[in-house]
Amino acid sequence: MELLLLIGGILLLSGSKKAKEEKQKPQQGNLIAQNARFKDPKHNAFVENLAKELGIPAGWLFGLMYFETAKTLSPQSKVNCPGYLQKTRYNFCCGGLIGFCPVYSPQYDTYIDGSKVYQKGNILEQGIDYQLKYVRKFFLDGVRNFGRIKSKLDCYLMVFNPASIKFSSNPNHILGSKGDGNAESIKAMNPAFRDERANGYVTIRKINEVINQWF
Repeated sequence: MELLLLIGGILLLSGSKKAKEEKQKPQQGNLIAQNARFKDPKHNAFVENLAKELGIPAGWLFGLMYFETAKTLSPQSKVNCPGYLQKTRYNFCCGGLIGFCPVYSPQYDTYIDGSKVYQKGNILEQGIDYQLKYVRKFFLDGVRNFGRIKSKLDCYLMVFNPASIKFSSNPNHILGSKGDGNAESIKAMNPAFRDERANGYVTIRKINEVINQWF
């Protein structure tokens, strides 16, 4: 009887310990954010300092760039855009650490939703140091134009479609449906974010589900 109680107690403690470990175990997205770091410590320090300026966890910025560069953190990373640039001689429209758009322009002075980056030519030809300057400029300009980043969803929307940040608390919001872009274009160019629960349109809910797997 005492042996059974002892075994039962061991099993109970083991189960309790396992449950505690499971509770403390970080989600996959958190693990990716922790492991996504540049090789050069000075680049990591730059991102960490930017995160302090923005008042957000550095993991959000590292995870965002890890996602945008397809797990490479390469400034030469390219993102294919099957939409409006098919008629041009370029087969992609975004690239670099945060998916700079467009990467090619005769006078590269436009950016998402009118934010400016005064740069001529192809930003993908520039290194990490150069691009990180514009990552910082973009986020600081974005906060001034679209408000403070309050969540990792806001952090991602700042580079994906900052005009949608004001709708980030509504999971059913379809991007481009309320003056925050063109819903059809956003749907056509972003198959990874298409929400079958909303007829294939891109929703806040679907974006949140995807990025939670990353950071």
